[in-house]
Amino acid sequence: MLPDDEDAVATMLLPDLSPEVFLFDVVEDVTSRRSDGAVAAFRAALTAGRRAARQERLGRLGRARELWRQSAALHLEAGDEMRSGLALAIAEDQLGGSRAIERRAFHALASDRLGPDDG
Repeated sequence: MLPDDEDAVATMLLPDLSPEVFLFDVVEDVTSRRSDGAVAAFRAALTAGRRAARQERLGRLGRARELWRQSAALHLEAGDEMRSGLALAIAEDQLGGSRAIERRAFHALASDRLGPDDG
């Protein structure tokens, strides 16, 4: 590790593989146990949030709300109360102004798959 102001930086050489095969835990204490359940819950929460946003763009607000609630529960399971509260506020339409789910104007993106099996 090299000092960089108040932080430390390091260079890491990795094989030329897909980034999906690497999982990095940034911890303050290297002797602490890795919390696999929290990492998995956080990843699932992000996935649910992405799906919720996509459903909003497609105009499927009921399904979007379900997925925002799922994201909130998973963030809570991961120990992230702040993101859980935000996802729940989106699901319950508690964000004011233009951030309210009913007032947001979304359009499907070219990358959005349209069909009965989308999730």
